[in-house]
Amino acid sequence: MSGKSVDKFVEGIKKDNKNMAPYVKDFLRNYYMLGFSVIPIRFRDKRPPLVHWAEYMERRPTWNEIEQWINTYKVFNIGIVTGKVSQIFVLDFDNKNLFWKWFNSLDLGFRLTLYNFTLKVYTNRGVHMYIRPKDLDQIPDTAMQVVEGLDIKGEKGYVLAPPSVREDGRKYFFFRGDVVKVKTHSLLPLSKKLVED
Repeated sequence: MSGKSVDKFVEGIKKDNKNMAPYVKDFLRNYYMLGFSVIPIRFRDKRPPLVHWAEYMERRPTWNEIEQWINTYKVFNIGIVTGKVSQIFVLDFDNKNLFWKWFNSLDLGFRLTLYNFTLKVYTNRGVHMYIRPKDLDQIPDTAMQVVEGLDIKGEKGYVLAPPSVREDGRKYFFFRGDVVKVKTHSLLPLSKKLVED
């Protein structure tokens, strides 16, 4: 879904919460096709999830379950469970300056691959970068403040995903393109790289 579609989505729910359903379903379908384990989160909130989500750390919901959530909750934010169940971890930068400083320190080839073939989300002040390594053993546990201003969401974690809306009305949105594909990467553990930098 494009940035314009996200804007239309947010304007729609400001006028009528019923308008949320088709847009959320589009995003959920994309996430489902990407192999992510998704959970419903209270609208305009980060937590708690609307379901007991421990089982979704171990398995992805079925599409029937997702449709039941859409029909039951109508209006909700989307959480993506990180870790091996979704084959991803997420670098959670507290501010955009820290993200771009780290990003520009990478080798050019690696930087271009990440820029073009990962999902990147602007949050309120910071950035989420989704990483899908080829070796799932590279997925770390969730860890807070790995370095100042950086959390890693891995095993037993989740992040809010577009088109979720914060309590203050600001939205999560992708930058550098739509949700199209996520390539796997042969990486050294990025937690080590970030600590060294």
